Amino acid sequence: MGQARKQWGWVVQKEGENFKAIPLAGDRDNAFFNLGGVIPGIISNKNIEPEVRPFEKEIKHMPGLVYPNDVYFLTNTPVEIFTAEAKKLQDLLTDDAIADAFKVWPKNIAEQNSKEITEKIKSRRDNLVEYAKEFHSIINERKLLNKPLKGSEDIKISPELMKCFECGD
Repeated sequence: MGQARKQWGWVVQKEGENFKAIPLAGDRDNAFFNLGGVIPGIISNKNIEPEVRPFEKEIKHMPGLVYPNDVYFLTNTPVEIFTAEAKKLQDLLTDDAIADAFKVWPKNIAEQNSKEITEKIKSRRDNLVEYAKEFHSIINERKLLNKPLKGSEDIKISPELMKCFECGD
């Protein structure tokens, strides 16, 4: 989970008697991660580092994309919500919207990568409902943890709120 910690962090605020966890984006430069070579191939193997997933046309190892915070916030969410949101996203990700996204990229980078990434995004878009169902299934197979939130070990949190979504080592 070392990579995940670099990608997202959490700000935990106490508001009266309640705690509010706010996601804080970190290093987001690996959105279209794809490495070649022997060592990167080993590192991105689903059995070595399941969270290090290359960006391909198909999601081949969904469990590597389900993080503890997903389990914390989405356990017991009906599958219908997952599929409805996937359909909304499919409607928003039109071919034109995808093409427009590359207009803000530096021209030389877009020229090198936009065609390949566009094909991958469209393929994933077309399968979003199935991915959403699989994501839902994995979330509901996993158990909530019972350690403090990373960075909140010194805050007195009731046991029912202690089910962490990003535990420290």
